[in-house]
Amino acid sequence: MLVHRNCLLSGKERREDDDEIEGSREGIAAVAALLMAVGGLVVPTSASAETSPPAGHVRTPQTWYLYAGAGETVSTDFTKVFQVLNGQMDPTVVITRPDGSVASECALTAADPVGSQCAFTEVAAGDGVWSVALVAPEGQETAQGRQVLDWDISVYDGGEPRPGRVWTERYAQYDLPLQPAPLGGPVDLTLWYLTEQGYIYEVDRLGMQGIDSIYTADAFGVVDPATCASAHSSTAGRGYQKISNTTCRYTPFKMFFAAPADDLPAQVTLPTGETTWLSTPPVTPTLDAVTFTQDTVGSRSGTIEAVFSNFEGSALVHVDADGDGAFDGPNERTTTMGIVGGEGSVVFDGLDAVGNPIPYTTPVAFRVSADGFAEVHFSDQDTEVLGNGIQVRRLNGPADGTETRIFWDDTHVTSAMNDPQADLKCSATAPLASGVAGVDSAGGVH
Repeated sequence: MLVHRNCLLSGKERREDDDEIEGSREGIAAVAALLMAVGGLVVPTSASAETSPPAGHVRTPQTWYLYAGAGETVSTDFTKVFQVLNGQMDPTVVITRPDGSVASECALTAADPVGSQCAFTEVAAGDGVWSVALVAPEGQETAQGRQVLDWDISVYDGGEPRPGRVWTERYAQYDLPLQPAPLGGPVDLTLWYLTEQGYIYEVDRLGMQGIDSIYTADAFGVVDPATCASAHSSTAGRGYQKISNTTCRYTPFKMFFAAPADDLPAQVTLPTGETTWLSTPPVTPTLDAVTFTQDTVGSRSGTIEAVFSNFEGSALVHVDADGDGAFDGPNERTTTMGIVGGEGSVVFDGLDAVGNPIPYTTPVAFRVSADGFAEVHFSDQDTEVLGNGIQVRRLNGPADGTETRIFWDDTHVTSAMNDPQADLKCSATAPLASGVAGVDSAGGVH
């Protein structure tokens, strides 16, 4: 698991950074002071697992999905807990049935007192996926909301909750670190991540003080936009970007608010009509083919292509540039290749490791390998402070339930030359890099 800091967290158990860290203690206090009291505090309770965590709220446009079977009850509840002065819009809660029809639209505004709810209940007519969205007015899709909400999204069967049916691909949380509980204080946020290849990770963020923080996950995290391969280190600029900010293709992984249910289907159709993967047994990747296409006959420059099965992420490309049949000599080249949809390619310039053109009489060999699998980058943006660290556990696959290592490399973000916020980084774990063996995350690290 790779961990990015922005503290931007990302995870095959390795840590990287998109260098958007903000937040001295003074900065946190300034934002928290914008809270505007509007009546008394309401803290809704629920018997189901899919709810906002204590002191963790929402106010930003985002979408949840839930799977319900025929005859099961879909239940949602968004409750206004307070209002802030630094928001720009009032969201509408929109619930959409599997067939694309809108089941409910409910807006919460400044005129609604604390405790006001957008509640919805309906029995599902058939099996399928529903969407539950916080929607901003047109033209304000990136704006922050004024109304701060707690949420409950649940599926019931005969009155009994069916946990593990609710997921998202982007979760935006709002919290108030300097306010007293239950309204504010540090948040312990637990999410379960499901990859397209069937691997499940349980991730605990302990003592989160993020104010407005965003959570996503994929197989790349921060990448080199030219190759779409992962940086595998904290960026501090240097031309690297979070993959969602590039033109690189990638697959967003799914985040659940309870352990994914065992009875989820392998593929589902969303209310938009788009199909997506959901739950499959873990699979092992295989390398099916490697090819090299020369730019011209006899040229040593060209395009290296690879085909994988059951794999998405970064692969290593080794070039035997001196024809000795080995890949570890001083003239050999190593680069990276992004694999999406089972395919990847990288341009090779025909030079050896010291920059000399490889003679056309020298045989050249290429080797492609994936140095790990089930690699997940937990990209947590604008988390400010993670007081007690992150704890990660892979629940299936090799070392079933016992793999807890994470990896990071913060070398670049500790240099003021690379990063003007170098002294504000939030890691409390001493090593700048985890090393190739990783670090056990049990109990919370980094």
